[in-house]
Amino acid sequence: MIPNRELANSGSFPTCLTYTECPKCRYLSNSPDLDCPDIPCPKCSVSGLTRLIFPSLSALELLEMIGYFYSKACDRIDNLEEELVKTLQEQLGEKYDSDLAIKTAREIQNLYNKYDDKELEYNKMLEMIKERLSLQTIEEAQKAFVPLFKYDDSFEEHKVIVILTCTLLEKMFDDLLIKINISKGVDWSEAEKKVSQLRNFNKRCKAFEKITGNSLKNAIGQTSMTTFYKDWKDIRDKRNEFIHRRPFAIGKSTAEKAFNLAKNACSLFACLQNHFCANN
Repeated sequence: MIPNRELANSGSFPTCLTYTECPKCRYLSNSPDLDCPDIPCPKCSVSGLTRLIFPSLSALELLEMIGYFYSKACDRIDNLEEELVKTLQEQLGEKYDSDLAIKTAREIQNLYNKYDDKELEYNKMLEMIKERLSLQTIEEAQKAFVPLFKYDDSFEEHKVIVILTCTLLEKMFDDLLIKINISKGVDWSEAEKKVSQLRNFNKRCKAFEKITGNSLKNAIGQTSMTTFYKDWKDIRDKRNEFIHRRPFAIGKSTAEKAFNLAKNACSLFACLQNHFCANN
């Protein structure tokens, strides 16, 4: 499996995530052979028709932007880690492994949030720094305190990744609902109109369950991506917290989860389309 950073930097992202769609039965496949119209569709056996690209161009543009901002966030984290290691070396005269330095920073920040007694808390943080970095004195720990305590690898790019991923998933969900309606005999323009009137996620989910007889949560749970629905809810909740004036609600870990959802979104929605829309 390609690491996320390598995938985001790849010239083939997001094209490596695309599928081809049979215009006859709407079956999706990521087999490179099906780029050729002469190869029969594995679902309906029809050949000779130019196949469509899945997902839509707007979804591919969102994927491209997600990859761009993910790559930029990784570059900034690299620079921040180098700066932290350099500062500790200047203060203490020893070069520390970046993983150890960051782990220590996380531990003292978590300790800060744990206690109300600030004086006790500060002393405990100094003791922790002394122990983790194998320092000889508390005075040395005091020199390391500020750069460790101030370390923060949550950037604007992380917030953008989460917001764009939520937009991508909502767009692909809308497209799926439109195609499900069409598969039930609804005219394309009418299907688009019906879906455009679903103003929030809960209404879209109710519409999905009404037309398929299955909840979105259960439908996703029946695929190989069993945690996708929960992770989607998690980043959606974080996005909403951020929008409602919690600027630090979104950080590196949420952005990482969002990128994992984005890179797997095509596979998930292709699976759902094949199950609920493709027909002979």
